[in-house]
Amino acid sequence: TDGKNWMTKRITDNATPDMAPVVATNGEDTAIVAWRSVLTGSTDKITSFDSKDYIYYCVYENGQWGEPKPIYNGSAGAVKGLEAAMLDDGTAAVVYTLESASSSVASYSQVDPETDEISSNQEIYCSVIDDSDSIREVRLTNDTYLDENPQVEVVRMGKSSSDQVFVVGWHSLQNADGVQKEDLLFRALDKNGLVQENLVTSLSAAGGNDVKLDSTFRFTKG
Repeated sequence: TDGKNWMTKRITDNATPDMAPVVATNGEDTAIVAWRSVLTGSTDKITSFDSKDYIYYCVYENGQWGEPKPIYNGSAGAVKGLEAAMLDDGTAAVVYTLESASSSVASYSQVDPETDEISSNQEIYCSVIDDSDSIREVRLTNDTYLDENPQVEVVRMGKSSSDQVFVVGWHSLQNADGVQKEDLLFRALDKNGLVQENLVTSLSAAGGNDVKLDSTFRFTKG
């Protein structure tokens, strides 16, 4: 928009299905859009995307859109969730869930009927993209929990814009002493993609044990 009118820009022009776009902006002159680029190898399973499941992004700055560039090339599994946020300086974070195709664990999650142990091959990742299009990929989980629905927001930890961090949160279903336990897990990352230690790592650790959780939660701004 130019402040008065909406203008439409076609970002992709190819024979590959592009889907599930997410967008973030710094509220000034920079924005990012990220999306999945997919292909299926079977007409019987048109949503399996077993031939291609990439994540691309495109940045708007200086009054124009740049060229689409890849964030993720499908090498670690299927994309299951996608969100984005942007700092005031234009640094962006794209968070996503990957479901490992090479894992011995069955798709999505399993619960052992005898032990109630939960096994899942879904993990949470965050890619931080700076103004030079340098990408730092951070794997935030490495466990057998069901990690899903990653969300990301920008939070200011101090008084200046340099104190901004990305706060990533996701729903976790795990086994605690034979009892299934839901929780919301959190990580804070700075503009360089470095995990910060000054944020509580879960809702339960913050005293939220009695909160009713939903796997489709969203962050809100207050």
